[in-house]
Amino acid sequence: MIWLNKKKCNILHVDDEPEFIELSTKILTKLNDNLNFIVTNSVEDALNILKDNNIDIIISDYQMNPETGIDFLKKIRNTSNNTPFIIFTGKGREEIVIEALNEGADYYVQKGGNVNINYTELNHFINNIINRIREKEKRELVEKELKHVYELEGLVTKITTNFINIKYDEIDNEITKSLKYLGEFEEIDRCTVVTLTEDFSSFNIAYQWNSSGITSFMDSIDNIQSTIFPKMFKRIKNLETIHIPDVRSLPGDSEKDLFDRQGDKSFLIIPLVNRNKVIGVISFSTIKKLKTWSDQKITFFKLFATVIANILERKSIGLSLISSEQKYKSYIEEASDTIIVSDLEDNIKLVNKKACEIFKYTTEDLLSMKVTDLLTKNSLETKDNHIFALIDGEERIIEREGQDKYGRKFFVEISTKKLEHNLILAILRDISERKKYESLILKQNEELKDLSYLINHDINNYLNNIVLYTNLVEDSSSEYLEKINQTVKKSQEFINQSLKIAEVGLIIEKKEKISLNNLLSDIENLIPNNIKLVYNSLPKIFGDYERMFQVFRNIIDNAIKHGKADKIFITVTNQKDKLCLEISDNGKTISKEIVDEFNSGYKSIMCSETGIGLKIIKKIIQAHGWEVSLSVEEKNIFRILI
Repeated sequence: MIWLNKKKCNILHVDDEPEFIELSTKILTKLNDNLNFIVTNSVEDALNILKDNNIDIIISDYQMNPETGIDFLKKIRNTSNNTPFIIFTGKGREEIVIEALNEGADYYVQKGGNVNINYTELNHFINNIINRIREKEKRELVEKELKHVYELEGLVTKITTNFINIKYDEIDNEITKSLKYLGEFEEIDRCTVVTLTEDFSSFNIAYQWNSSGITSFMDSIDNIQSTIFPKMFKRIKNLETIHIPDVRSLPGDSEKDLFDRQGDKSFLIIPLVNRNKVIGVISFSTIKKLKTWSDQKITFFKLFATVIANILERKSIGLSLISSEQKYKSYIEEASDTIIVSDLEDNIKLVNKKACEIFKYTTEDLLSMKVTDLLTKNSLETKDNHIFALIDGEERIIEREGQDKYGRKFFVEISTKKLEHNLILAILRDISERKKYESLILKQNEELKDLSYLINHDINNYLNNIVLYTNLVEDSSSEYLEKINQTVKKSQEFINQSLKIAEVGLIIEKKEKISLNNLLSDIENLIPNNIKLVYNSLPKIFGDYERMFQVFRNIIDNAIKHGKADKIFITVTNQKDKLCLEISDNGKTISKEIVDEFNSGYKSIMCSETGIGLKIIKKIIQAHGWEVSLSVEEKNIFRILI
C-alpha cells in the first residue's frame, strides 16, 4: 500500500528546459507541500530513474529531443508500468491530446496563457490522482481485511474442533500448536497463556509460542506478583480486553518498563474466564512492528480465549481426577469389601480385586462395562430412584440383585456415596445368606400369625362360653360373677392387641422412593377439614409406603383423638449423616408414663388404646432400621432418625 501511510507524493518531472522545470517545481511545491519532486531533462534518464525509485506520478513535457513525451509514455506502458501520467506541454493540437489519452495518459495540461490557472489545474489533477489511488487502496485493504477475517474465523473453528474429545495427555501439545497457528497466521511475534492464582496475587506462564528469532521470556517473569501490574490487573478483574496498538502511548511506569524490556511494540490481552471467574489471560504481542487489531478480529480472538479457558478447566479436572484416582486406588485395593467407582452415567471407572472375584470378570472387562450390566432386570426397574437420590447429594444403603459373568444371581447390599467430580463410590456386600434367613423368618412369621388367629378363635370361643355359663347362674348378683366377666373382657382385649402387633411383622420387604409430601397429601384427604397439617417441601425417603402411611396416620390420629390437636407440624432437619423427621402437635401432652414406656421398651402387651398405636409405630420404624423417640416438652414431638 503506497498512500494510506505515506506523507509525501514522489513526482518525476521530465522537461528538456532546465529553467522551466525549476520554476515549475517551485510553483507546485508552493501550492502543495506534500509533493516531492525528482527532475530530469531526458526520456532516457527518466527511464533509469523509474527503475531505481518509487515514483507515484509522472509529469512530462511533450516536445523533447530526441524523444517526445508520448514516446516516453509508450515505453513505460509497454513494460506494464501503470504509473499515472500527465502531459504538460505548450503544444495544444487536438491530435496530440487524443494520441496521448489513447496511449494511456491520465491528464493533458497545456502551458501558456494564465500561469496561475495552468498550475492550479495541474495541482488539481495531481490531487485527483492521489485521491483516486487512496480510495482504490482503501477498497483493496477492506477486501483484504474481510478475506483475512473470514480465514481467521475458519482457523479458530478448526482449532476449536481439534479440542473436541481431546485426551488429557494431549492438551498441552494442542494448546501450543494452536498458539503457533494463530501467531503465524496473524503475524504475531509472541502468544502467551498466563494462569492466575485464585487470590490474584501472582501469575505464572503456562504456555508460550515465539516466532522465529524472538527470544522466550518465560523463565524471566514466571511467578510475577500481580502488584507490578496494578492498572492491568484491575482491568482484567473487570473482564476488560486490553488493546494497546503502540506501547509508546503507555505512561512511563513499571508496567511500561516491563513491556519495553520484553521488546513489545503492540499487544492484545484477553481475560480467560470460566464460570464468570477470571482464571488467567492470553496475550498476543508484536516485537518487529506495530499492529492494530480490528474489532472483528478481536471478536474471534475472544472466542479463541473462551476455548482455551474451557480446555484449562478440563485439564484442571483431569489433574484432580488423576490425584483422586491414585488416592482412592490405594484404599480400594486394600478393602475387604467389593468396591466400584462409577460416573453419573453408570460407566465403571474403578474397581478392586474383590469386585473381580464376586462378578467373575477381569479388571479390564469391568472398566468397559456399566453398573447396570452387573444387575438383574428386576433390580434395574428401581434403579432410577437410587440415581436421583445420589444426584440430590443423599447417601443411601440399598439392596439389589446382582449377577456374575456366568449368570449366577445373588443379593447385594450397596452403600453409596457421591464423590468429587460427579463420581459415585459403591461398597457392595453379598447378603444372599441373610436374605435366605429373612425369607425363612417371614415364612415362620406367617405361620405364627395363622396360628395366632386359630388360638384367638378357640380362646374367644372358650371365653364366650364362660360368659354364657355365668348368665345361667341363679345368683346373678354375686360379686364374683362380675369379676369373672371383667376378667373375660380383659382377656379378649389382650388377645386382640396381640394380633394387631403380630400383624405388623418384623421385616420390611418392599422398599421404594416415598415422597413425604404426597404421603401427607393422601392423609389430608382422610382427616377433618378443621385439622391442619403444616409442612413445607419435604425430601423423599426410601421405605415401605403402606407401613409409613400407617405410622403417620397413627401419630396424627392420636394427636387429634386423644390430644384434641387441630395442628400437626412435620419438619425435616439434617443431623450429621442422617435425616431427622419431627412430627409435633399443639394438643395435650402425652402422659409421662406412656412416654417413658415408649422410649424404654414395653414390658407388657396390655396397654391403653394410645399405647397399642404407639407400639405399632415403634415396631414399624425399627423394622426399617431407623431410630424413633418421643419427647414431651411444650408439645409432643416424635423424632425419627433415618
